[in-house]
This record gives sequence, structure tokens and C-alpha cells, in this order.
Amino acid sequence: MLKEVIADLSALGGVPLYALTALMFLFIDRANVFIFLTLGFVLIYAITSIIRFFWFKRRPDKQKYKTWWQKIDASSFPSLHSARIVLLGLVMYFYFQNLSVLMLAIIAMIGVGYSRIWLNRHDWKDVLGGYILGAAVFFLIGML
Repeated sequence: MLKEVIADLSALGGVPLYALTALMFLFIDRANVFIFLTLGFVLIYAITSIIRFFWFKRRPDKQKYKTWWQKIDASSFPSLHSARIVLLGLVMYFYFQNLSVLMLAIIAMIGVGYSRIWLNRHDWKDVLGGYILGAAVFFLIGML
């Protein structure tokens, strides 16, 4: 049961929740936030793919691969889950401007990072790299 709870916590940084959140902003007529999240998603994936293409870092669970695309997925640095949850958390905080939202975002960020390590998908360097990437993408898009 603990593994299921940790896996569910990890899902907070997954694509389905991220996509649903972005779509929620589109449906409530906040296309600017939807575009921000979509652009952030694309940038995070592009930057991560480039890093992983040039620098392969094996996952702690030693994921196997056959193709170059599988090799990029089998690389662990930076953590995409960590990058997505940081970007999502920062967007939510700056949209709602609420201390409770900030606290929930921080708990989610720490929880996702911890879960990725506990599930043996990343080490702390991968998670930290993801946190930095998510924050950097947030501030980069915010400057546009």
C-alpha cells in the first residue's frame, strides 16, 4: 500500500494532471495561463531531450533501451516529473497569489521529488536538476 501511495504522489508531476490543469485554465477563459503552461511543457521536454541526448545518465533502476528515443527516456537527468511540478506549482501560486496555494505547491514539489527517489527512478541530483529546470523555464517564459 505504501508503494501505491508513493506512486500516486509521483503522479502529481505526471503528464495527465499537468494537461488537465492546463485545460482547466483554457475552459475558465484563461488562455494566457494555458499558453504559459503549454509553452513551459514544450520547453521542459525540449531542454530535457537535448540534455539527455548529449549526456546519458543511467537511472537507478537501470532501465533498458534499444532505440535512441528509448535511451533518452532511460536517462535520468533531469527529472521531468520534478520540472513539471515546479513549473505547475509556481504558475498556480502566481495565479492565485495565496499562501495556502504556495504551501500546497511546496508540499507537492517535495513529495514528487521524494517519490521519484523512493521509486528508484532518480537520485537527488536528478530531482534537483528538475527543480532548477522547472523554475528556470517559469522565469524564462515570465520574461517574454
